[in-house]
Amino acid sequence: MVLANFGPANEHLVRDFAACAATFGLGLLLGWRVPRWRTFALVMAALWNGFHALGHLYDIGEAEPAIVGPIEAGALIAMTALLGWLARASARHAPKGTPDDR
Repeated sequence: MVLANFGPANEHLVRDFAACAATFGLGLLLGWRVPRWRTFALVMAALWNGFHALGHLYDIGEAEPAIVGPIEAGALIAMTALLGWLARASARHAPKGTPDDR
């Protein structure tokens, strides 16, 4: 079974994506431990995930089997909404006097 066959893998693009995902993952881990980083890390992760979701929506019909496209797009949209909600909650509950207090 092939999911969204876009031709041969571009190894450089795969490494670029892995570096981006690792950076956001590290930022979220740091935000978990360092409150003043939390809101920013969540906002950036939500934005990146939202842009990723837009790409999946654009290519929604390329998946095989066809049901995979809508499932992946839906999961990315749901994750974007969750990250956005967490960012908003973080901003509201940020300790006073930190850079998150805007």
